[in-house]
Amino acid sequence: MAGRSPITLVAVDAVEVKIIVDGFVDVLMADAPGVERYRASDWGDRDQLLAEHGFAALVTVTVDGDRRSILYDGGLTPTVLGRNLDVLGVRAADSSIPAPGGSARSSSRLGPSCASHRQAGPTSSPRV
Repeated sequence: MAGRSPITLVAVDAVEVKIIVDGFVDVLMADAPGVERYRASDWGDRDQLLAEHGFAALVTVTVDGDRRSILYDGGLTPTVLGRNLDVLGVRAADSSIPAPGGSARSSSRLGPSCASHRQAGPTSSPRV
């Protein structure tokens, strides 16, 4: 494309993608090489992963020991996103991921229903 500078790509040490919301959950599916799946520990526990239409993933990139995360959220509801973040143990205060909310999307999209939002409060967020 005329007039545009090429994008410079930087080599990374590792990329980790954690699926947070998807249209399907199978807690009986076995791990595979390079794939670690969620394991339910108490089948009667109410805190299990939920599925719904849409997709959300936490993408973490490591370069020279520096880990940075971005939460891609194309999910349908803030309730399922918040619940699955809690069930998977993803906490904004414990990682480089800012709390959901306060991004280009309205912070009311997640609001107080997301525990990570409650833990760390709204911040500027790299949610796309």
